[in-house]
Amino acid sequence: MNALLLATHPECYSTARLKEELLRVGHHVEVAQLDSSLIGGKGALIENLVEGSIDMVFPRFGAKRRIFVDQLTKDLEDRQIRSINSYESLKNTQYKYQLYQTLNEHHLLTPRTWIARGLEGFEQAFKEAGNVPMVIKGMKHHEGNSIFYSPTPKAAEKILSLPEFRGGEFLVQEFISESCDESLRAFVVGGRVVAAMRKHNETSEDRSNLFSGGHADSIRLKSNEGTLALRAVKALGLQVASVDLIRCARKCYILDVNAAPDLYEIEKITHVNVAEKVIELAENICHLRDEYRQINFLDESFYIHN
Repeated sequence: MNALLLATHPECYSTARLKEELLRVGHHVEVAQLDSSLIGGKGALIENLVEGSIDMVFPRFGAKRRIFVDQLTKDLEDRQIRSINSYESLKNTQYKYQLYQTLNEHHLLTPRTWIARGLEGFEQAFKEAGNVPMVIKGMKHHEGNSIFYSPTPKAAEKILSLPEFRGGEFLVQEFISESCDESLRAFVVGGRVVAAMRKHNETSEDRSNLFSGGHADSIRLKSNEGTLALRAVKALGLQVASVDLIRCARKCYILDVNAAPDLYEIEKITHVNVAEKVIELAENICHLRDEYRQINFLDESFYIHN
């Protein structure tokens, strides 16, 4: 298989691990670094990329280069070059409010969410939610970045003075207090939950990022949690994604879905070779494995890793 890694940061752990696994099993891999110098010359970049035979593209991106990577993925797909996550599925996760709307359309439970601008917008959402603690999120937050706990408008005023929130729209989401400051992450590859972990977060009025700090451990998801993660990924059309969940007494909420999830934490905590699972999926899609078959997203045997 000839693989192409589209990466904003080729040196990062996730990109390096995918490259390592591709080379380990004998595939050819090229890494295209996407930086500001390439954005103006996208057409020339595509021509250079397709000079050779590419079987599979692996988009790796952060929020700042997201639109460019998505569009480049589409242009490559137009040339019949497959991506591990399709352009349409990437588009579904580009804007977080649209992501929540898509999940709700498929009757998947997420915390109540509002789009707001400035402190006045937060106060309106705070009032509509019933004066309960809220979470402030950037419109394109990625892997827990730009996510802040705000129990009161006074706390929100300090958060909204940060550069990422000045003058622009942001999301205000109901804080689910029943979660006991715990969140779950399910890593889905090809319709299977291949690894899962639980993160114990710290929430207080004076802390910065909601999902920084804390500690994590490897877990086995309950059947309903595995089903919810798989349904979320299927609704968005993704093949590889992480799904963040929170448990409550009678419900399970979807907090987020990431189309280019970080591998470092999930591999470190669970000791599962997630990169290998992603490469095996790519081989299946390219019909390079004898055991290739279509995976049923709701097959109960795929709920849990191991």
